[in-house]
Amino acid sequence: MIAYVIQQARQERQLSLGALALKSGVSKATLSRWEAGKVRPHAPELLKVLEVLEIPEPLCRQCLQQLGTPQAERYLAQMISEDQKLPVSGGELLRALRQRANRSQADTARTVGVTQALLSRWENNDCWPEQDRLRALCLALGATELEEKGLATRAWQNHEELPLDKDALEVVIDELEVAPFDVDLHYLAVASRHWTLYKQNRISESHAVAVWGHFANHLVCHHKFHEGLHVSKRVFDSIRSESHPLSRGQFLALSAMTDALSHTQPQAALEMLLTFESRINARNKSDWCEEIFKKFVVCGQVDRACFYLEQSIQTAPTLARELHGRRQYAEQLCEFGHPIKALEKLNICPSMPQNTGKNFVVYDQAHRALIRGTALHQLGDKLEASVSLQSVLPLLATHPFPGLTRLAHQLTHALSN
Repeated sequence: MIAYVIQQARQERQLSLGALALKSGVSKATLSRWEAGKVRPHAPELLKVLEVLEIPEPLCRQCLQQLGTPQAERYLAQMISEDQKLPVSGGELLRALRQRANRSQADTARTVGVTQALLSRWENNDCWPEQDRLRALCLALGATELEEKGLATRAWQNHEELPLDKDALEVVIDELEVAPFDVDLHYLAVASRHWTLYKQNRISESHAVAVWGHFANHLVCHHKFHEGLHVSKRVFDSIRSESHPLSRGQFLALSAMTDALSHTQPQAALEMLLTFESRINARNKSDWCEEIFKKFVVCGQVDRACFYLEQSIQTAPTLARELHGRRQYAEQLCEFGHPIKALEKLNICPSMPQNTGKNFVVYDQAHRALIRGTALHQLGDKLEASVSLQSVLPLLATHPFPGLTRLAHQLTHALSN
């Protein structure tokens, strides 16, 4: 990237290498090696050249970020004030995918069939992989469909720069809570950037934990259990060494870890959650009860599961959470083979108010239709069950919520038999 920026800007200004060398004080031979990609610049010399070429500050910061040396990081820190932002780079996203999958450069390169040096150049933005190699890399690193599409189309180039100050970070976290199923390049960029900033001591551990707790939880929601488990482990070590109530990020990391474990070790996941009961604060109580409920279901303890689901509804901090719990109760009654009780629960559950946000309203409508369709199918009314299913498919086409997509597939399969 640095080589391309310098060469492109020099040609646009109709400057020869010699003329640029005279203006910047960097030798012609050195500039030639930069443009050929044979050597990486030193930060002070690079900034002199970028200044002569009148490169905009955001692009200068991106070049320093790509350079990645301690000296470049110091210059970068000096350039960034509290209200400024950093751009996202493609190489940063590739590196974040690899780190999320807990893979080394050497191992990843062998899997994709390239040299480690070439993979390093991709991650450092020196060059970009061809489509077939990018596809192989995404497959090896477990990229989601949206992530692979975004990388293939270079969607990050139109991405808003990421906030660095505390208030903006809190806004990001709030946004991720409101739209809990959108795992894409934006999410990957937020998570990778803030972990990097934490490692550089530029944001607090609590902020990094908040972002990575959300990230782990959302990966598990999208059935990326291996990746979610790896991400949550970054937070979990600090959880065990403390005694105070869990923060939101810590709780979400714990939730992600136990969800991932429950697929292979359901009893161990349940016991892990129960050991943290004394450290669950009021805000997380409802979610914690819901997590316990799910683990008891997996372990086959129906009565205990229903008890905790009732507790989740009663302690819900918001109307949206309460209504979600009531719908989930109706859904679970269908799972237990009680369709009439499920319809009764659904009928007395109020609809989500329109002012609670589009995602919540759409989820409410789709969830209700699928529960009703499932219950009607169990009662033998296949025609009405099919009508309910067909009403929800357009909603899921534009809002592919993982949990509801699974319910829709189950109902479709049941109706086809």
